[in-house]
Amino acid sequence: MATLPKYVNILSQSTGVSEATLAHVGRVIREGGLIETTQRGRGAKHLDANNVSALLIASALLNNDKDLCEKVRRYWGLKTDHEAGNTQHHIEIPDGLKIDYMVESLGTALLGVLTAPMTAVEITMRLDAPYEHARLGLQWNHDRKIKRATFAYVLPFIAAASSYGDRDVEVEIGARTFRCMRALLAGQEGTMIQGIKL
Repeated sequence: MATLPKYVNILSQSTGVSEATLAHVGRVIREGGLIETTQRGRGAKHLDANNVSALLIASALLNNDKDLCEKVRRYWGLKTDHEAGNTQHHIEIPDGLKIDYMVESLGTALLGVLTAPMTAVEITMRLDAPYEHARLGLQWNHDRKIKRATFAYVLPFIAAASSYGDRDVEVEIGARTFRCMRALLAGQEGTMIQGIKL
């Protein structure tokens, strides 16, 4: 586990977004109560999976306005689109990951993928800000075959009528970023992930 500045630094390196921008985003959601704080410096609180999930959503939105915290809360609560004919309850997922986490909401799915004891799983997240849609993609090897699973999340009241075409996406959080976040949460700061010294 690590403090907010450490996560901001690694997010900047893995996404290419400036550290100053991400630090401001982190400060906004911390002041909005989405990241618990204690004191600064050596006594600063280490972020848990809830805090990191909120930071990932906020950094994907890259929106510094005053309603960022409300937007993060809305994205956290996006639901899977069961009523749109999605069969995600029966989808194959990597060992160690619980399907209940994946189908509850985007927030619980992020908690699941950040903390599950999975190995060699590529995770990506795409947020479609204008329409408040999100997708989580998983890719892994199983019996020498590449497996993929995609989970789509929408606002509950439009789930039945939603459709997913190619739309403008604010930011994609890629597999490299998720590997870094999982390593920091697991306390593996001495490892090297895709060239980033943690």
